[in-house]
Amino acid sequence: GARSSSLPAESDNTVNGKVKRLIPDRGFGFIEGDDGQEYFFHMTSVLDGRYEELEENRRVTFEPEQSPKGPRAEAVVPALR
Repeated sequence: GARSSSLPAESDNTVNGKVKRLIPDRGFGFIEGDDGQEYFFHMTSVLDGRYEELEENRRVTFEPEQSPKGPRAEAVVPALR
């Protein structure tokens, strides 16, 4: 039978980047993707309630989306240290 992996499924469109700017009192920030694009993200887009782990220059992975206001990061996960 198929063996289930304990790792989360990596989707094909996951992008690596780093936190460029955080506005903690407003609950959002910006990520600079390794693709050179800047992405807006909201704290509700950070998985597993790990928004508190984020800091500027912290490596992250995320799924890029186009929103009416421009590129946005969803499913943001802080990279392991």
